Amino acid sequence: MLLPLELPNADLVHGSDPVNEVLAELGLSRATQEHIRLVKAASHGAEGVREALRRYMNEGAGWTDMVGEDHG
Repeated sequence: MLLPLELPNADLVHGSDPVNEVLAELGLSRATQEHIRLVKAASHGAEGVREALRRYMNEGAGWTDMVGEDHG
């Protein structure tokens, strides 16, 4: 589970990208777009992670964000 992360500005960390640093620490050398999206969401706090996970799970289940009689 991803917890909210405070990622420093890339310019302040000797030019390295904080997202890449987190992925490297997690051992995700073959990170997918989904991995990257979830790690980036952590910089937006718990709500950002919650929304990213909701979208990820809905996409996997074939669900849409549309609500109503004509949408599943």
